[in-house]
Amino acid sequence: FFVAIKVSLLGGFILAFPYIALQMWRFVAPGLYRSEKGAFLPFLIASPFMFFAGAAFAFYVVTPLA
Repeated sequence: FFVAIKVSLLGGFILAFPYIALQMWRFVAPGLYRSEKGAFLPFLIASPFMFFAGAAFAFYVVTPLA
């Protein structure tokens, strides 16, 4: 029973992460100067890709070893 709950929570977080990150950016962006937004842009673009790459690594590499 608890495994199903853990899997559903983790899956929900993985699917919701890009939307949560977008909402956080929309909250923070109005308070930043243009130069600060420019410095933050590469991180903003790379974070969803790095998150999904890490999730794929954990699923395909780490989990089979366990």
